[in-house]
Amino acid sequence: MAGRVKEALPNVPADTRAEGVILGAIMLDNEAFEDAKGLSEADFWLSSNATIFRCMAEMLVSGDPVDIVTLSHRLRCRQEIELVGGVAYLASLTEGLPMKPAIGSYVAILQEKARLRRIMQVCDIAISQCESESLTAAEIVKVMGEGLKGIRKR
Repeated sequence: MAGRVKEALPNVPADTRAEGVILGAIMLDNEAFEDAKGLSEADFWLSSNATIFRCMAEMLVSGDPVDIVTLSHRLRCRQEIELVGGVAYLASLTEGLPMKPAIGSYVAILQEKARLRRIMQVCDIAISQCESESLTAAEIVKVMGEGLKGIRKR
């Protein structure tokens, strides 16, 4: 199982391979988490990858090592192992990766895709408001401006 998608929308900016490389790199070398600290769960398109990242972050922040055994154990205890695709999916995340992959460029890709998705969300809200005529044009522009303020390059 390759992970669950939050929702099936066509043409949504996402790079699930970059998501997997980041997660696999952290499993292979927990120090790679330092390069991923700027990420949040919301930066991952696949909900399964967001769940895995959250679990990894919690483990590493509390000083616990992350590898396929410890991670699968923690996910199993939370009854989330099957939700993320099982141990087989976790194992697939490290396939073909070098022992110490540099993930900085993958982190940048995820952040850019997440910013694009957030812009789309702000625009979707504005479109709905326009269609319902629930606000004036000036009010919609103001709401859009506020929504876009938080979206900037990290």
